[in-house]
Amino acid sequence: MRISINLVFYFFLVSPHCSRSASQEDGFFATSLNHTTDQSIIGGTPTEQGSRPYLVAISGCGASIISPRAVMTAANCLFHPETGEWDPPKDVVLNRYDVNDPGGEITISLANTDQVGGDAVYHPRYNPNTHDFDVAILFLPTSMSNITTITMNQDPNIPTQGDPLEVAGWGATTNDDQSFSDVLLSVDLNYLTNTACTTPPFQYENNRITNNMMCAFAPEKDSCGGDSGGPLMLGRNEGGPSDSFVQVGIVSWRDRNAGCASSEFPGVYTRVSSVADWVQRTVCARVGEYCPFVSGKSQKTAKKTGGLF
Repeated sequence: MRISINLVFYFFLVSPHCSRSASQEDGFFATSLNHTTDQSIIGGTPTEQGSRPYLVAISGCGASIISPRAVMTAANCLFHPETGEWDPPKDVVLNRYDVNDPGGEITISLANTDQVGGDAVYHPRYNPNTHDFDVAILFLPTSMSNITTITMNQDPNIPTQGDPLEVAGWGATTNDDQSFSDVLLSVDLNYLTNTACTTPPFQYENNRITNNMMCAFAPEKDSCGGDSGGPLMLGRNEGGPSDSFVQVGIVSWRDRNAGCASSEFPGVYTRVSSVADWVQRTVCARVGEYCPFVSGKSQKTAKKTGGLF
């Protein structure tokens, strides 16, 4: 069931959000700031099956496993891309590799997402026009077992200019959104500081890339149509089980007019180190996980306020 959101969210009606159906994924949706949140993989290569166990598929978006009962995605994925109505995913899919071969997939239905603030919550400072604080959490009805969680980066000094990063997904492989991959693709990018992202040859204005965002770029490579909410990871050796999966960003938005794989407008991601504290406190308050990272007074405050601060 879709419900209308109240007037404080009126501006959602002119804002783009993560695609919810194949027909909606065919185009970009404009805003006053020429943003789009419709993203997936260009210039990528097929991954080894099972090599990205933290990656979750939700309706029209990606996400990452952060604890046995919590999945992290982008706030824009909780709203209908055309109407701005509350329209969160109804389930999450684990262990997906080939979209045409569901063998081995695990689908978990979400229990209470009809109401805002139920089992789908987003950052209270999320701005749908600028996509600042573009992060949300989906809570599962039961704990998942035999899973591999990501580690959220909490260090604002990581990554550094030029560090290797990776993003993966199933969406568009061309800028016109006419070709899609059946299997999970990944692409290697490099981190750009906010200063670099707003300095020629890149064309973003300074006020468009906030401290809660980050950019990633590589020539003719990018995320593109359908992967909003997916994790941007620190680069790691293929099949290196001893290396932890460290998430530094969440696929968020790009300049609509430039499209994907632009030489002037890199993809923009939510900076995980800026939102990790809110995520941890909220998960701790709701399901009692991640609490070791919240101590003393902070933990009590999180439980008292429901973590939404």
